[in-house]
Amino acid sequence: MNNVITGLDNIITFFGFTTPVILLIALVPAGALPLAILAHYQTVLAARTQVILFQGLVLAEARDATRIQRQSIKVQRLTFDGKPEHARGFLAVLSAYRHLQPGDFPNNETFITWTLACMDGPQVNPWKNALLNRRTTLTAQNLPLPAMFQNFAVFQTEFEGKYMDPNEIKNAGRALMALRQYKSAREFVQEFDRLAEIAGQTGQAFLIDQFRRNLKHEVQEKLLRQVFATLLLLQSAAIEWDDTIFEFKRQQRTKDQSRRPPVMQKQRQPVRDEVPMDLDFTKLAPEELERRKRNRLCFRCGESGHQGRNCPTNKKQPKKPTPKLAAIDRPLSPVSEEATAYEEQDNQTLRGFQDD
Repeated sequence: MNNVITGLDNIITFFGFTTPVILLIALVPAGALPLAILAHYQTVLAARTQVILFQGLVLAEARDATRIQRQSIKVQRLTFDGKPEHARGFLAVLSAYRHLQPGDFPNNETFITWTLACMDGPQVNPWKNALLNRRTTLTAQNLPLPAMFQNFAVFQTEFEGKYMDPNEIKNAGRALMALRQYKSAREFVQEFDRLAEIAGQTGQAFLIDQFRRNLKHEVQEKLLRQVFATLLLLQSAAIEWDDTIFEFKRQQRTKDQSRRPPVMQKQRQPVRDEVPMDLDFTKLAPEELERRKRNRLCFRCGESGHQGRNCPTNKKQPKKPTPKLAAIDRPLSPVSEEATAYEEQDNQTLRGFQDD
């Protein structure tokens, strides 16, 4: 019985449970009287129930702790490819990860080493490998590590100078001044806040005035006489009015479309030179087409004796090719010259008979 109590006490101490510890049962000395042995037996029976309850409390608290551990936040491992446009976001996610998983990083040295392990890419591998090799060499020689490996603020300064755009703040300030609302107010708010954060603008008066002047004119008119203490209140009101105006315009378009008369399709008018039969022969019923085919009638006019391509009503009949005349200035062969001489002689004889 005491072994069970001792084992449960060790579990409570190791995991830091809040279940109260029960006392061990005193042993019966050797040579004790029968009355003392009987009293000890009754004490053990009474403690048996207490030990069973104590064991159930310990197991229940262990199950609750396991359930809480399973419900902990799971964060995907970070990666940084060395591109300047991803540097600021990488630092922000690093801070959030360390806040959510404080037990994974007992000190800054571990956190800096893990940060270097999250970097991968042709633009970042040379710098990362050089730092890791330097740290390994110093550790092997039992030499103290520099502040860059022990202080994350120093490491972050080196990181920003290596991978962040030095003109990013100035460019963000210029973009913030030139920003205008062309789409929804929600998208405008997101871009405005992003540029303001990069540019380091924290003045509420300046941001409120800049945000108000960059809104659409119709949204500005709705907010003209209203005063807002914070930028967040102004942005919420702008989003609400922008959504209202958009919904109103959508309903107006729907009403205008419902009021328009239905569009009537224009009927095709026959061309003056076309024959009505020439336009309608393609719309004959299947029975009529079969009858004309069976009786060998024209598919255009329905008469016999010709086909559709030769129908008199067809204005697009193919023209018959005109035979080409032989060239008259071609030199005659000897046989042709002799035939021409005989022909001339016959003509002269004929004219002599006519003169007589």
